[in-house]
Amino acid sequence: MGQPQGPASPGGPIPSTGPLGLTRNAKIIIIVGVVAVVAAGIGGAAYYVELQPKIVVTNTDAYYSQSYGCSYGGSRYTTWHWSATLVNTGGGGFADIGYVVSDPVTGKDLQASSNTYFVPAHSQLSIEASQDIDGCYASTPSYDIVVVSQRAG
Repeated sequence: MGQPQGPASPGGPIPSTGPLGLTRNAKIIIIVGVVAVVAAGIGGAAYYVELQPKIVVTNTDAYYSQSYGCSYGGSRYTTWHWSATLVNTGGGGFADIGYVVSDPVTGKDLQASSNTYFVPAHSQLSIEASQDIDGCYASTPSYDIVVVSQRAG
């Protein structure tokens, strides 16, 4: 009689499990799963970023006129007229736009007005606003039109 032998391998050699104890097919499944999860995460982040508006102000212009009272007594106010273009390179959303006037004599900035506008995704919107401000200017004031805040809509 010969020496006892262990169980015979069914159909050939036993597959190598490698250093982690995983078969080649198990490793492929894990790699494909990890790649799918990473791709879904990147796609989701890109989708989220696209939902956020990216609104900037361009083509700003303004002019003002002072009341008769600024020169000759009586009611003293200045009427401002602003215009600009809002450009959105992101998702549709709302922009809170501030109209700021700077008095060169006092050096003070005044947010004279603010309005909220909806700007659709990947578009531009022309805007105009007017506002009466108490007081007069001894020399030419400056202005700015700024995005105060923005949010998805």
